[in-house]
Amino acid sequence: MKTKQKNFIFFLKDVFLEVVQIICGTAIMAMGTGLFLIPNKLSTGGFSGIATVIYYLLNFPVGMVMFLLNIPVFIFAFFKFGKKFVFRAIFGTVALSFFIDIFEKIEPLTEDKILACLYGGILVGIGTAIILKVNASTGGSDLLSQIIKKYKPDMRSRNINNYC
Repeated sequence: MKTKQKNFIFFLKDVFLEVVQIICGTAIMAMGTGLFLIPNKLSTGGFSGIATVIYYLLNFPVGMVMFLLNIPVFIFAFFKFGKKFVFRAIFGTVALSFFIDIFEKIEPLTEDKILACLYGGILVGIGTAIILKVNASTGGSDLLSQIIKKYKPDMRSRNINNYC
Protein backbone atom coordinates (compact mmCIF):
# COMPACT_ATOMS: atom_id res chain seq x y z
CA MET A 1 0.00 0.00 0.00
CA LYS A 2 2.83 2.38 0.78
CA THR A 3 4.46 1.92 -2.63
CA LYS A 4 1.18 2.83 -4.38
CA GLN A 5 1.01 6.03 -2.35
CA LYS A 6 4.63 6.86 -3.15
CA ASN A 7 4.05 6.19 -6.84
CA PHE A 8 0.97 8.40 -6.80
CA ILE A 9 2.90 11.20 -5.09
CA PHE A 10 5.69 10.94 -7.68
CA PHE A 11 3.06 10.97 -10.43
CA LEU A 12 1.46 14.13 -9.03
CA LYS A 13 4.87 15.77 -8.69
CA ASP A 14 5.72 14.94 -12.31
CA VAL A 15 2.37 16.25 -13.57
CA PHE A 16 2.77 19.44 -11.52
CA LEU A 17 6.28 20.04 -12.90
CA GLU A 18 5.07 19.45 -16.47
CA VAL A 19 2.20 21.91 -16.00
CA VAL A 20 4.55 24.53 -14.54
CA GLN A 21 7.00 24.09 -17.44
CA ILE A 22 4.22 24.35 -20.02
CA ILE A 23 2.88 27.51 -18.36
CA CYS A 24 6.36 29.06 -18.16
CA GLY A 25 7.17 28.12 -21.76
CA THR A 26 3.90 29.48 -23.14
CA ALA A 27 4.23 32.68 -21.09
CA ILE A 28 7.73 33.25 -22.49
CA MET A 29 6.53 32.54 -26.04
CA ALA A 30 3.59 34.90 -25.57
CA MET A 31 5.88 37.65 -24.27
CA GLY A 32 7.99 37.39 -27.41
CA THR A 33 4.94 37.38 -29.65
CA GLY A 34 2.72 39.86 -27.82
CA LEU A 35 5.33 42.39 -26.65
CA PHE A 36 7.68 42.38 -29.62
CA LEU A 37 6.38 40.75 -32.79
CA ILE A 38 2.68 41.64 -33.04
CA PRO A 39 3.01 45.36 -32.12
CA ASN A 40 5.77 45.76 -34.71
CA LYS A 41 3.75 43.99 -37.39
CA LEU A 42 6.14 41.05 -37.47
CA SER A 43 4.95 37.50 -37.64
CA THR A 44 6.24 34.06 -36.82
CA GLY A 45 5.70 31.10 -39.07
CA GLY A 46 2.99 28.51 -38.71
CA PHE A 47 -0.42 28.95 -37.17
CA SER A 48 0.59 31.93 -35.03
CA GLY A 49 1.78 33.70 -38.18
CA ILE A 50 -1.55 33.00 -39.90
CA ALA A 51 -3.36 34.23 -36.77
CA THR A 52 -1.28 37.43 -36.80
CA VAL A 53 -2.17 38.12 -40.42
CA ILE A 54 -5.86 37.53 -39.65
CA TYR A 55 -5.51 39.90 -36.68
CA TYR A 56 -4.27 42.69 -38.94
CA LEU A 57 -6.82 42.00 -41.66
CA LEU A 58 -9.96 41.32 -39.60
CA ASN A 59 -9.01 42.44 -36.06
CA PHE A 60 -9.77 39.02 -34.49
CA PRO A 61 -7.74 38.23 -31.34
CA VAL A 62 -4.56 36.31 -32.21
CA GLY A 63 -4.98 33.80 -29.38
CA MET A 64 -8.54 32.89 -30.30
CA VAL A 65 -7.68 32.42 -33.99
CA MET A 66 -4.68 30.24 -33.07
CA PHE A 67 -6.88 27.99 -30.98
CA LEU A 68 -9.56 27.68 -33.68
CA LEU A 69 -6.96 26.83 -36.33
CA ASN A 70 -5.62 24.05 -34.11
CA ILE A 71 -8.89 22.18 -33.55
CA PRO A 72 -8.61 19.92 -36.67
CA VAL A 73 -4.97 19.15 -35.82
CA PHE A 74 -5.95 18.16 -32.27
CA ILE A 75 -8.58 15.76 -33.58
CA PHE A 76 -6.06 14.10 -35.90
CA ALA A 77 -3.37 13.99 -33.19
CA PHE A 78 -5.79 12.36 -30.75
CA PHE A 79 -6.03 9.31 -32.98
CA LYS A 80 -2.30 9.24 -33.66
CA PHE A 81 -0.83 9.98 -30.19
CA GLY A 82 -3.58 9.39 -27.67
CA LYS A 83 -5.29 11.50 -25.07
CA LYS A 84 -2.30 12.20 -22.80
CA PHE A 85 -0.27 13.90 -25.52
CA VAL A 86 -3.27 15.73 -26.96
CA PHE A 87 -4.22 16.97 -23.49
CA ARG A 88 -0.74 18.50 -23.13
CA ALA A 89 -1.02 20.04 -26.60
CA ILE A 90 -4.47 21.49 -25.90
CA PHE A 91 -3.28 22.80 -22.54
CA GLY A 92 -0.23 24.39 -24.21
CA THR A 93 -2.33 25.95 -26.96
CA VAL A 94 -4.92 27.32 -24.55
CA ALA A 95 -2.19 28.74 -22.29
CA LEU A 96 -0.35 30.31 -25.24
CA SER A 97 -3.57 31.78 -26.65
CA PHE A 98 -4.50 33.16 -23.22
CA PHE A 99 -1.08 34.72 -22.61
CA ILE A 100 -0.85 36.22 -26.12
CA ASP A 101 -4.23 37.89 -25.70
CA ILE A 102 -2.98 39.37 -22.41
CA PHE A 103 0.47 40.48 -23.59
CA GLU A 104 -0.75 42.07 -26.82
CA LYS A 105 -2.70 44.60 -24.72
CA ILE A 106 0.52 45.82 -23.06
CA GLU A 107 2.47 48.66 -24.64
CA PRO A 108 5.31 47.33 -26.85
CA LEU A 109 8.78 47.40 -25.35
CA THR A 110 10.44 48.61 -28.54
CA GLU A 111 9.40 50.02 -31.88
CA ASP A 112 12.67 49.10 -33.57
CA LYS A 113 11.78 46.24 -35.91
CA ILE A 114 15.26 44.69 -35.81
CA LEU A 115 15.32 44.60 -32.00
CA ALA A 116 11.71 43.40 -31.90
CA CYS A 117 12.55 40.57 -34.30
CA LEU A 118 15.65 39.63 -32.31
CA TYR A 119 14.02 39.73 -28.86
CA GLY A 120 10.78 38.17 -30.07
CA GLY A 121 12.62 35.34 -31.83
CA ILE A 122 14.79 34.62 -28.81
CA LEU A 123 11.83 34.52 -26.43
CA VAL A 124 9.70 32.38 -28.75
CA GLY A 125 12.64 29.99 -29.21
CA ILE A 126 13.29 29.65 -25.47
CA GLY A 127 9.60 29.09 -24.75
CA THR A 128 9.30 26.50 -27.51
CA ALA A 129 12.34 24.62 -26.19
CA ILE A 130 10.87 24.47 -22.67
CA ILE A 131 7.57 23.14 -24.00
CA LEU A 132 9.09 20.54 -26.32
CA LYS A 133 11.38 19.36 -23.50
CA VAL A 134 8.35 18.03 -21.58
CA ASN A 135 6.97 16.35 -24.72
CA ALA A 136 4.20 18.91 -25.05
CA SER A 137 3.20 21.24 -27.86
CA THR A 138 1.46 24.51 -28.56
CA GLY A 139 -0.26 23.02 -31.55
CA GLY A 140 0.21 24.39 -35.04
CA SER A 141 3.33 23.52 -36.96
CA ASP A 142 4.97 22.03 -33.82
CA LEU A 143 2.21 19.46 -33.62
CA LEU A 144 2.14 18.93 -37.39
CA SER A 145 5.89 18.23 -37.40
CA GLN A 146 5.43 15.68 -34.61
CA ILE A 147 2.63 13.99 -36.58
CA ILE A 148 4.81 13.86 -39.70
CA LYS A 149 7.68 12.47 -37.61
CA LYS A 150 5.37 9.72 -36.38
CA TYR A 151 4.65 8.66 -39.98
CA LYS A 152 8.19 9.17 -41.27
CA PRO A 153 10.59 8.67 -38.34
CA ASP A 154 13.71 9.06 -40.50
CA MET A 155 12.64 12.45 -41.82
CA ARG A 156 14.51 15.43 -40.35
CA SER A 157 12.41 18.40 -39.40
CA ARG A 158 13.13 21.94 -38.38
CA ASN A 159 10.81 24.15 -36.41
CA ILE A 160 10.19 27.24 -38.51
CA ASN A 161 8.13 28.98 -35.83
CA ASN A 162 11.22 30.65 -34.40
CA TYR A 163 12.02 32.81 -37.39
CA CYS A 164 10.71 36.32 -37.97
